[in-house]
Amino acid sequence: MNRMTAALHNREMVVSLISNLGPISQVRIAQLTQLRTSTVSYIVRELQTRGLVREGGLLPADRVGRKQTLIEISPNVAWSVGLSLDTTGNKLCLMNAVGHIICQYSFPSTPNVTEFLTVVPSLLDQHMTQSNLAPERAVGITVSVPGVVDPAAGMVLNSMSLHLTDYPLAGELSARVNQPVMVERNTACGAYAERYLGCARNSDHFLYFSARPQMAANSKGRRYSFGLAMIMNGEIYRGHNSAAGELHSSSFLQPMEDDAGALPSGPFVRQKEIVAILRPLGRRLAYLVDVLDPEMLVLSSDDWLLTDENLQILKETILKCLIPVANRELEIARSPLGMDGVLFGAGLLSLHRGLKRCLKPLAAGNS
Repeated sequence: MNRMTAALHNREMVVSLISNLGPISQVRIAQLTQLRTSTVSYIVRELQTRGLVREGGLLPADRVGRKQTLIEISPNVAWSVGLSLDTTGNKLCLMNAVGHIICQYSFPSTPNVTEFLTVVPSLLDQHMTQSNLAPERAVGITVSVPGVVDPAAGMVLNSMSLHLTDYPLAGELSARVNQPVMVERNTACGAYAERYLGCARNSDHFLYFSARPQMAANSKGRRYSFGLAMIMNGEIYRGHNSAAGELHSSSFLQPMEDDAGALPSGPFVRQKEIVAILRPLGRRLAYLVDVLDPEMLVLSSDDWLLTDENLQILKETILKCLIPVANRELEIARSPLGMDGVLFGAGLLSLHRGLKRCLKPLAAGNS
């Protein structure tokens, strides 16, 4: 690691800590990063000069003497965009530099991706103006997409619900909005939101399972599409082909021998039939837990599927079906963010990537 790379790495560590933990003292930053206190002080002063961080309140302390000043991200230094592209309806959110939602907007799904690309620029301009956001402080857009994507190339490799194959979504949208655009799987976005905003904030190894609802034409039934995301060592695991965690809904709930007659027939599930799905679903989730051995399983769906009673049935089934492991530790939790987690995660991905880009010129001439 050369001097410039090391300087950038140190600054990224400091900014990441402040972003993730909120207001924090320089002493605590030094402890967590194992940097010298003098190095942390230098970096913080530099970040303050550029307006990326600011002094917050004082750290409460019982002892007599000078209290430590907390350092926090400056909320107005940057803003990002999260977009959720879905056949059941599209969503947009604007997020400030500390990860707070500035505004959120839902708009109808479009018949094809071309119309989506046409609609987004005007919506973005409208909400940016209404929220008094400076265009030059925008740090990027992430689009959450159901299906297999290549984030590095900005390609939708295969989205069955959107009927897209090898589509350069990032490039097409970036040309229209003049901002950096990233494309990510919806479940990866949901997991990212849980990692920083939801119930998995203290977990570096967890599974995020999504049962995404689709309303039936008569509103009396719903169809679910399933997806999985894995956070390993605090990072999204994408697999060799960017397809890690993809679950084909029709095969995921295919009856097994011990499920005979348990699953409802037809493409839609009526509310009274939900209970019939829970134990087969729990058994399949137990298989995933056995294979991947996470410390936490986060479940995300609507209130039809994840009532308190249904969640308890899922938990009991999963724990009963797991291979016995001495002193196994597994927390099973319902996502507090719900289906909007994929939208918030998209905004966070843009924000964190954008803040890193802001650091590159900052560290170019410093050690």
